[in-house]
Amino acid sequence: MTWFGIDDGPPRTQVRPMVESEGMRMALEPGWEIRIRKGADEAAGGKGLPVLHAATVPIPRDRGDFGSGLVETLGIEDAFLSIVEYGEEAVGTALFPVVARLPGMILPDEFDPSQLQRAIAGQAGLQRFFTLGDRAFCVYTVVGAFSRRAFVVPKVRGLLGGLEIQARSS
Repeated sequence: MTWFGIDDGPPRTQVRPMVESEGMRMALEPGWEIRIRKGADEAAGGKGLPVLHAATVPIPRDRGDFGSGLVETLGIEDAFLSIVEYGEEAVGTALFPVVARLPGMILPDEFDPSQLQRAIAGQAGLQRFFTLGDRAFCVYTVVGAFSRRAFVVPKVRGLLGGLEIQARSS
């Protein structure tokens, strides 16, 4: 099976433990908690497709695919990352363009309060949609404080550098 990752810098020299399930795996970085599960039916059109959550705060058992029940707990130097898979009908559509590798470079200036799923005072978000390995995804990231995004976003970028997605099996 083919795995896709981010190719935006030199190879990592440290080996970190991996969290792996549902054709997604991510290196566990210090200060982050990661969980992968089948998503809630509403996010995947009733199909319960995979969702990866990572956060710098404890991840509660009960949470929405886009972080409801979690993002409310973010402090000013915290972040939340959700990678939600969508069904085959989304693969390669205008909203989910085909890419050759995972979108890894995110910049602090791309974060905006208007990109949040639900507005929370002071927070900002970023969404990216793509198709990779015949699978459609949304990467949704929230920083706890728009004013601290220049400090927090490099931590998110570092975490994304350890993400790999497996191509859909034929």
